[in-house]
Amino acid sequence: LIAALLANDRSNRLGITSVSRTVHQLGCSVGQVAGAYWLARQVSGAAGDWECIEGMDDILAPGLQRQLKRPVDLLVGSYTRRYASRRLPDDLQARIERDRSAFLELEDVWPSDPPHGVAVERRDLVSAVVDAGVDRDVAERLVSRPDLVYVPDVADIAAERERSVQQVAAAFIEVGRELPLEQLRVKINATSPEGRWQQWEQKTLLDELHSVRRLVARQAMDAAPDLDGGDAVGRLLDDRTQQVERIWSLLAAMSEDEDTTDLAQASVTMSALRGVLE
Repeated sequence: LIAALLANDRSNRLGITSVSRTVHQLGCSVGQVAGAYWLARQVSGAAGDWECIEGMDDILAPGLQRQLKRPVDLLVGSYTRRYASRRLPDDLQARIERDRSAFLELEDVWPSDPPHGVAVERRDLVSAVVDAGVDRDVAERLVSRPDLVYVPDVADIAAERERSVQQVAAAFIEVGRELPLEQLRVKINATSPEGRWQQWEQKTLLDELHSVRRLVARQAMDAAPDLDGGDAVGRLLDDRTQQVERIWSLLAAMSEDEDTTDLAQASVTMSALRGVLE
């Protein structure tokens, strides 16, 4: 019953097909998705964000409210998919407390530096809702929620390697500076999959792209346990300059291609990213 209620809540919040899509793409149960959604909702504090946005009925048009809600939904959806892809912890509350603590620690310090197109969209949305009467700090906080997508991974590695959340976060941030992961994410999201299998391929590439940052950060800190997370990543990638240069070259080629980015281009670039881990 509880799983059904949570699945229903997720459908209402994130779309009527969101549960079935996750079940089929990840091969998990509805109960697994429900538990993952509960973790995601609690760790992200999404209920407070949704309540804040819904309280803007008197000043925002419905279309602007939906746009402001979308970044929160994206974060919850990403967390749900991440938690659903693994075995749920036996103690959900303990995991919520651990990951929520990391979220609150990083919420105000994680840099917001999205690719240019995403940054422009965010600025335009913030300007629109601020003009309508929303506090600028509130608007900027809501539109930047997707920047915190790696918080559960940071909390995992911090616990596994007995490192501080700040040190592990520094490693994740440095990986994002050195490798064009977010730029590639934008290009994969811009593809137009045809049919169910290409849709699944797109989701798989996005999942793998997410994993690359976690794996590089972990590998770097394991290779240099005495260094700060960011410095450890710098050392690892300095030793793999050729692989890193190839990734940037492939991304440049994708940008220069007159045709729309397709999944084949993204797959080739993803293969190059895997080379960083070898």
